[in-house]
Amino acid sequence: MLQNLEIQNYRLFQNLKIEDFARVNLIVGKNNVGKSSLLEALHLLLSQKSPMAALDFLETRENFSSKAPSPHRSEYELSTLYFGHGAVGTSPIRLYATGQSSMSLEIQRKPEANRADFIYGNGQSTQISLILQKDGTRVSSSNMKATSLTLPNSTYVTTKGFDYNFLAELWDKIELTPKEQAVINILQIIEPNLERISFPSSRASNSGIRLKLKGQDQPVPLTSMGDGIHRILMIAFTLVFSEDRYLLIDEIDTGLHYRTITDLWRLIFETAEKLNVQVFATTHSLDCIRSFAEAIALHKDKAVGAIFRLQRRGEAIQAVRYDGERLMLAVDQDIEVR
Repeated sequence: MLQNLEIQNYRLFQNLKIEDFARVNLIVGKNNVGKSSLLEALHLLLSQKSPMAALDFLETRENFSSKAPSPHRSEYELSTLYFGHGAVGTSPIRLYATGQSSMSLEIQRKPEANRADFIYGNGQSTQISLILQKDGTRVSSSNMKATSLTLPNSTYVTTKGFDYNFLAELWDKIELTPKEQAVINILQIIEPNLERISFPSSRASNSGIRLKLKGQDQPVPLTSMGDGIHRILMIAFTLVFSEDRYLLIDEIDTGLHYRTITDLWRLIFETAEKLNVQVFATTHSLDCIRSFAEAIALHKDKAVGAIFRLQRRGEAIQAVRYDGERLMLAVDQDIEVR
């Protein structure tokens, strides 16, 4: 697991340090303090030796970036990743994390050599260079070798709808394994009568996903079940898929009723521990924060989760940590955590 993180010159963060991550981490704060940018930085860092996969995600904002880079995309915006949309010649982006092992990423623009260097450190240093366009704002992948493209070590779930084909691929790996029951358990938060999930062989659209409910002879289309179960489905699939990896979820409570969120956190804690997944999620909802605290109170290990509140101090952004006991005290006393 990651324990500490330092971000320099990325998006809103000129220099942000966060210490003592937990198994499950909830990032909170007011608008425009960089909650989503923090997840992006983690995804870039965790996409070791796979810059195009990470850039492809940041550029297209698709739901899952665990797939290989798009073969149709060849150029990516780079300048907007820098603090203050930094001009060429400004300090490089530096991302550094420590934990069970250390990893780092430095992004250097070198217009005089027409290249941008992605320098990864994870026991040994690896440099991957992309062609930098003359204006210094965009990079292209035309000089990338296929052997240097590896899958990211994290899955990033956004607030948008899900990628049906990707979920179908995940289901092929989950079905008829112990992970299938873990998915069912999570989905039962929304539909307690759920017994099985079925993906059609044609897999043309999400309208083909069907659910077998207790007491009903015919399966029910997922599309008839409301938005909440779609969101839970994404979280459940990606959580069990992320065994020994990292899961990043933006606005985790999107589309979910507040009464279901405590149970969701409880199952995320249990599944993340069982499958060795480290989770980073964001929210701006006080109900979601309270549910997180309630789930920690019910869990045997109060250190399983922590909240990090991003806040502005002048021009800088800082992170304040709330662990299990401190978090419950803050929520009980209505201390502003968001």
